[in-house]
Amino acid sequence: MKRLPSVLLLIFFFVFIMMVPMAGAEQKTDGKPDGGSLNYGEYGRPATLDPITSNDMISMRITELIFNGLVGINEKQEIVPELAERWEISEDGTFYTFYLRQDVLWHPKEEEEPAPFTADDVIFTY
Repeated sequence: MKRLPSVLLLIFFFVFIMMVPMAGAEQKTDGKPDGGSLNYGEYGRPATLDPITSNDMISMRITELIFNGLVGINEKQEIVPELAERWEISEDGTFYTFYLRQDVLWHPKEEEEPAPFTADDVIFTY
């Protein structure tokens, strides 16, 4: 029983020490995106960052994080829209018509306006 107060004091001290870093944390209220950088660890080096030519697992995982496709796969392994809002497949299955989202913009270079994503961009990519 003599150890109980010292154990409780130690637990209280540990909880207090863990809460100190949270004391200075404030909610961001300026409405601007956080920005910054992302560090992503992999077990090797990607052969390419071109999603069309990537054929090793590291390159494919990294390009999946960087680029969106016309469609993607969700957590249930279902095909879902990404850059395309919907698509139609011809009766014979030889033609796919994709309808692109209108709210997608290219990231601009400094001091340029964002450019809209178009069918010409898809054609150029493939």
